[in-house]
Amino acid sequence: MKNIFLQIKELQEQYKSFIRSYQKFQNPTIKQWINDQIESGTFIYQKPVIDLIPQYKSGSTLEQLIQENELPVQISEIFQNNQRTAPISPYSHQDEAICKTHEGKNIIVSTGTGSGKSMCFWIPIVSYCLKTKEKEVKGVKALVIYPMNALANSQYNDIAKRLHGTGITVAKYTGEMKRRHEEANNYLKNVLKREKIYDSEIISREDVQNTPPDILITNYKMLELILTRHFDRKIFRDNEKDVLKFLILDEIHTYRGNSGADVACLIRRVKQRLNIANPICIGTSATIEDTPGVKGNIIKQFAEDIFGEEFVDDFLIQAEYLEENTSEELLNLPTKIRVKEKDLDNFNGSLGNTLPLIKSLLDNQNLLPPNPNEKTLGELLILHPSIRFIKTSIQEDGSQTIRSLAENYQKELRSTFNLDDCELEIKAALLVGTFAQTKLEGKYRAIIIPKIHLFFTQGAVIYGCLISNDLNVIHLQIRGDKLCNECSTEEKIHYAYPLVFCKQCGAEYFGVREMDDGKLSPEYYNPFVSGTKLILGKTSSIGKEMSNLPIPEKWFLKNGVDISKKYRHKTPIKRKYCPECNILDGDCSHQNKFDVWAVPENFEFCPSCGVIHTKKTQRFKKFYSFDLVGRSTATDILVSNALKVLEKNEKRILIFSDNRQETAFQAGHLRDFERRITFQHLMVETLKDAHKNRDFLVPDECGRDIYQKIKQFRAIDEDKFKLPWKAGKNERRSEQYFKEYLEFLALSELKSSGYILHTGVEKYSLMKVEYSNLDDVIDNERIWNEVPQIRSLTSEARYDLVRGILDDIRWWGAINHDFLNNTRNKWGDWSDFIEDYFMQDPGRFLNYIYGYSDENFVHSKKFQGERVRTRKFSTPFSSLNKWLRFFISNIEATTASELLLTIKDILIDRGYLVEHTLGKYHKYRNIIQVNPNKIELHYGTDPKIKYCYKCQRLYRFKTTHRCIRGLCGDLEDIDWSNDYYYNLFNSQISLDSTIRPSEHNASLPVDDRADIENKFNEGILNVLVSSPTMELGIDIGDLSTVLLRNVPPDASRYAQRAGRAGRSDKPSFILVFCSSGLDTNRGPHDRFFYNNPEKIISGKIVPPQFELNNKILILKHINSIIIQILTQYAMIDRPPEEIFDVIKENNHYSVKMKESYSKELENPLRTHFDEILTAIKKVFSHELNQKKSDFDWLTESFIIPQVQNFINRLDQNFSYYKQVRNEYE
Repeated sequence: MKNIFLQIKELQEQYKSFIRSYQKFQNPTIKQWINDQIESGTFIYQKPVIDLIPQYKSGSTLEQLIQENELPVQISEIFQNNQRTAPISPYSHQDEAICKTHEGKNIIVSTGTGSGKSMCFWIPIVSYCLKTKEKEVKGVKALVIYPMNALANSQYNDIAKRLHGTGITVAKYTGEMKRRHEEANNYLKNVLKREKIYDSEIISREDVQNTPPDILITNYKMLELILTRHFDRKIFRDNEKDVLKFLILDEIHTYRGNSGADVACLIRRVKQRLNIANPICIGTSATIEDTPGVKGNIIKQFAEDIFGEEFVDDFLIQAEYLEENTSEELLNLPTKIRVKEKDLDNFNGSLGNTLPLIKSLLDNQNLLPPNPNEKTLGELLILHPSIRFIKTSIQEDGSQTIRSLAENYQKELRSTFNLDDCELEIKAALLVGTFAQTKLEGKYRAIIIPKIHLFFTQGAVIYGCLISNDLNVIHLQIRGDKLCNECSTEEKIHYAYPLVFCKQCGAEYFGVREMDDGKLSPEYYNPFVSGTKLILGKTSSIGKEMSNLPIPEKWFLKNGVDISKKYRHKTPIKRKYCPECNILDGDCSHQNKFDVWAVPENFEFCPSCGVIHTKKTQRFKKFYSFDLVGRSTATDILVSNALKVLEKNEKRILIFSDNRQETAFQAGHLRDFERRITFQHLMVETLKDAHKNRDFLVPDECGRDIYQKIKQFRAIDEDKFKLPWKAGKNERRSEQYFKEYLEFLALSELKSSGYILHTGVEKYSLMKVEYSNLDDVIDNERIWNEVPQIRSLTSEARYDLVRGILDDIRWWGAINHDFLNNTRNKWGDWSDFIEDYFMQDPGRFLNYIYGYSDENFVHSKKFQGERVRTRKFSTPFSSLNKWLRFFISNIEATTASELLLTIKDILIDRGYLVEHTLGKYHKYRNIIQVNPNKIELHYGTDPKIKYCYKCQRLYRFKTTHRCIRGLCGDLEDIDWSNDYYYNLFNSQISLDSTIRPSEHNASLPVDDRADIENKFNEGILNVLVSSPTMELGIDIGDLSTVLLRNVPPDASRYAQRAGRAGRSDKPSFILVFCSSGLDTNRGPHDRFFYNNPEKIISGKIVPPQFELNNKILILKHINSIIIQILTQYAMIDRPPEEIFDVIKENNHYSVKMKESYSKELENPLRTHFDEILTAIKKVFSHELNQKKSDFDWLTESFIIPQVQNFINRLDQNFSYYKQVRNEYE
């Protein structure tokens, strides 16, 4: 057992580390303020909220229920516990449900998740089926309707297994069921991997139609088809009056609004079709809030409306919870609080580490049992006042944070002690409560089983006032109030403006909108929405004059002063801002005006760091706002760390999203994250091994070395570290291509990315790139005789100059290796032999060759040769030309060009650079690339390095402290030791914590969904990203963690999703990621519940309601009743070509119903008119007989024309098909 508080701390600390890993704030005041907010504990995550998994009160034994209710004796054999060692032990609510259904009463069972609601109807149903089997009664006896197929699958598998050998049959008739027996048999064995098909199962549609089951499981949409389709009529052919006894609606609270009214009509039609007089109706639901005044009043009305049957006053069955024995005297609390932080941290679920905590909680150490263990300690601790307080407080007041528990604990029991010490004692009681066990009604379980709710967020928009040009004069807030709380007074208001930060340099900008009168209004810079906004920057942080800004030389006209018209729209404009008037360039006389830079909204140029963007650059890549942590990336981080902190046998996570498209996206995002991180982790491990042997990796052999590292891990656990080779391929070639691909990935790490979230191992100083014997070449002055300007430099400066040239070419991706220059051709071989889940995005290497050249390479869209991306090597405006002039400042650019060409020749001669010759389409011209044979890959032992924040590169110069890129400026010291990715790559690989994800949603093929569910249950997949298809009632056994990508729409959905975890009497975690407010659909909702988590955790489910008085809906079901009866006498459901004629007149096509089809329907419609009318009146008898005016429109005079005009209306309803067919013709 792990320490839940250390698990929580690790999750939160890792998330905090991740958030900080890509933050960059130029302003020290802002940086310190944000750091304080993060450390406060609520800025990016909330304090954990603790809930307890209840112990339900037991009822009669199953044997007693059998005897008292005259149930068949076989029931005790059919309903065994999970270990198949004894009959199940019913809870009190199951006991009550069984007794009431035996009396023929209709009931609603409203209990929490994991309470065994399904047994409330399965035991009565199976009992009835066993009794009718003795009488050889044929037909469907029970109809069990589920809202979702995933839930139906879960329940079906369990009941089919239980009914094996009983002679009772069951079928799951949904869209997933195969038509033919052989097809279904293959599906069960090959897709679901079922070793055994039970004799209780009817597995195909043809089998169900030929031999209807005793129990029919379906969903309400399929039930509609069963009633109206011609070939499905046979399912109910044996059903005489009252044979079908049970109508079950599972998760009945989901049927609200239109779907509730739809199901209500459907249930009425089932009763009419099967001639059922008094069915036993059972609805099951999550815990529904009682109606004030009259318990269950609204629920009763809902139940009677949806089933169309009477529910007597005691219809509502709710769970009873086991209460503590309050007659025994509680232990005394110690006179002092003796719990120490170190004892809390040392707790790991072992007896040795638990005893110090227990001793600190006891007033008398002699109370400890002589042979302490979980059970003997449980007998003692069940009477501890701290533990009793926790259980009572949460049971009465709902879920709470540790702090709020401690506050109430202090008030009630520890008023003389400070709050921090009370919190320590509460934590100690919680931990020992998870260890110690107590016997409750014959079953041992932990005294306390917590469910921990952890809420994380994207952060929040930071607002700052604009009252001074001084960097340090700014008031910050996060509440979103447009007024500055510090500056504003009753007489004078000052706005607070939303802040965004340049992703490259961290300079802050104020989001504003300039109104028609020149005044400014706060305007959040939403990177997803365009608008007429300006971004203001202070001149004190950016530069006072245009000449101070790092504007590219090519933007200027030849006079070097004026900006070219081509670039004028990108250039910031200096304007005068008056904080008193809140206006730009006003004519007021206030003395505290100051200059600001007005930057165009497109932000194609940062006046602070000089980074240049294009129009196509996505806006969120330009700016960072504290509310823009990506939901998918944050989910990756939470999942990755949750898998690491969970117990070894609990490493599975179910993720929920409201949007099915997002399930596929998130699963793909997780796959990409895992394969990228796994490779980089492996590469660091391989570098470490080489370092231990005082060695290094070389590009041409690193694929082989990384492969050997993988084999080492495979030797530890082959199941957890499978080689990603496609089945059926030649093993020798698979190994060859896999090594090549690993080498390609390693070479890709040598290319730099300016993207702030780039996670290359070199960036974090874990890979140290060296050039073989470069020091010897630098120190050999004979080599530099041809270039005296270079020879005159110090050895250190000469090294930095040359290293900078080599690094710049390498970082561009210009490396002379076949796997990079010929990626497109190699990619086909690699993807043919390597599984897709291991294949990373090759980036632009797939389409381009990278190099340096002073020539221009132009490609048209139809260009057939190699596509080349080049940078200029020696031209006057090239970055390398400027780099050289940094070392030799008194030379012209043209002279520097000549020197660079000489340096190039020397480096080619010494083997550091290579001239790569392109093909005929480029007229066999050359580009310059780095020779990979001169590259050495060392393990980086020092996390401290010189770094350029603007272009995201680290440098290993000897004396130079400037970035190669002239616009970036000086390098800064950085220490990666606290960075998230540095510590991730530098940690030990955890084989059992790798992410193996898949999506699960209704759009997937049926076979794929079933296969995915199987693999998740078996642990082959350990992360499942699901739409709401998995939220209702599905038991996934020992699942301990659920992650919600957004706050669900309501408390019932939250309870259902959270209820998937914590069903195995162990602590469980619910991780919730909350949007911050940018997303208008989710932001306010998520933000509210992030600030008030207890309202969604402890929120009650509102009783469902629907309105049956809906003319369109009623008419729809009248049509269905007509079809339902006509299918007895005519084939209504036919292929389109048997229903319509396509007629061509004057080159115009029209689609008309066939006259023969129309006549075939007219005869039975006329002949059986009275039968149809009687059926409709019986279905809606309750509504027709209502005296109140709600249904005054539903009369016989309304129904008769609907039946008479049915064929015309049917023809009209085919209008969409006819329109499509017309357009096609």
